[in-house]
Amino acid sequence: MFFLCILVYLAMGTQIYLVIEAGYPLLNTALPLHICGMAGILTAPVLYTNLKPLRAFYGFIGMPGALMALIFPAVMQSEQQGLMNAAFYTLHGLIVVCGVIAIFKKPRLSPRDAFLSYGLGVAFAFFVFGFNCFFHTNYLFLAFPPFGTPLEWLFKRGQAAYILSLLLLAFAVVCIEALGLSFISKSCIMKS
Repeated sequence: MFFLCILVYLAMGTQIYLVIEAGYPLLNTALPLHICGMAGILTAPVLYTNLKPLRAFYGFIGMPGALMALIFPAVMQSEQQGLMNAAFYTLHGLIVVCGVIAIFKKPRLSPRDAFLSYGLGVAFAFFVFGFNCFFHTNYLFLAFPPFGTPLEWLFKRGQAAYILSLLLLAFAVVCIEALGLSFISKSCIMKS
């Protein structure tokens, strides 16, 4: 667990260093206001405590967010692009691994905890939306979607429809996770 935490924080630190080196404004890029940034910060508390709300947020929100980032990467440009890519993929891959640990370590999370994570995720999104409006940033891609992703299609319907679509997609993902966890839990009970 210690090694996982070190790798996550090293990957985050590398990205922040390269963002600073490239001259990007830190307010717009380096705060942990994306799902994966917040998940990265929470890695040690999630792995070393049994705080259900943190574990639920990490496993049910952070892990699928990291999976989406791996499938549709939006990597910052850097003069050291190879290092930036390595840090990006390491961080997001480790969040997926730690998300699985967060869900299945004892005491195990329940399907109900998936819905707790959705509530926490919505609260986080409202906070980030306010931050974006006040500081003219684009954390959680709430102001506009990352280029080259399917989210661009949703954004064409207007910002309100785009944000509502994001909330509905997140809810659908949480429902699927809850069903999957319920199935896994019942399968494990049946076998024992």
